[in-house]
Amino acid sequence: PPRRSFDLNHEGTKQEDTIKAAVELGLLYVKERRFAEANDRFGKLRDRAADWRDPAAARTAAAAARLGLAVVLAYENKADASNRLFQEAVAQDLTKVQYPKLDRAAVSVSWTLLRHPDLSHAVSEALTRNAANLGKTRLDSPALEQLRTPPRAAKKE
Repeated sequence: PPRRSFDLNHEGTKQEDTIKAAVELGLLYVKERRFAEANDRFGKLRDRAADWRDPAAARTAAAAARLGLAVVLAYENKADASNRLFQEAVAQDLTKVQYPKLDRAAVSVSWTLLRHPDLSHAVSEALTRNAANLGKTRLDSPALEQLRTPPRAAKKE
């Protein structure tokens, strides 16, 4: 029988499930050194996010896509371009001042990384790789240094 694939673009697929699946597949491609496919997957997530009606999901998808694309660049040993894209993701996050405070917190880069721990780990490794490729022990940007230490959910006592 023919193989059936899971359609992430199906109308009934939850946006959070689409984001999670796209991130996981993109990171699998990176792990397998299939950079063109990883780049394509994160690019499609970024492009698709613009069509979503839920602004929080759209911004989360855009942030995840941008971070994923920066991870791909890091593994292609393009440290400067990767760091620029990471820096843009953080700067983009800070420009969302027109949204209510809680909404802004919910879609920040940190929130995206908390919701997608595999992406958080990949970002941390990519930035460490970038620093090594640039011959540095610390990156010049405090924001990028902060991303090298993945955020963790608070422990419940």
